[in-house]
Amino acid sequence: MNKQIRILIVDDSTLNRWSMKLTCMLCSQINIVGEAANGDEAMQFLAHHPVDVVVTDVEMPEADGIELAEWIKQWQPHIKVVVTSSLVSYQQSALQAGADAFLPRDILHTQLPDAILTLGGRKSTAVASA
Repeated sequence: MNKQIRILIVDDSTLNRWSMKLTCMLCSQINIVGEAANGDEAMQFLAHHPVDVVVTDVEMPEADGIELAEWIKQWQPHIKVVVTSSLVSYQQSALQAGADAFLPRDILHTQLPDAILTLGGRKSTAVASA
């Protein structure tokens, strides 16, 4: 019936990626199609795989989450981007770079599935950016 929302999870912390995967796996409408440890790996993945939403941390080696959001909006603007960080001070930079949503790390696991569903067109409510 409804196709699943394909997501890529990007974070240099294996534990954080695992935690986000577990959170998203609870929602049958979300399909985790890949994961990457930095922005460069994510860009390589996106060049070869269809993705609807990218969930990325900010602080990573190689290309960080802000650079990744800019690259996605330049080269694959149809992909929605959720940036997450424990530092809310990154919110403005993330949104200016083209992120569609910013989620502070402390609310990530309660809000991430809803944000993905909203950005993927499965919910009609707006995604909170604070």
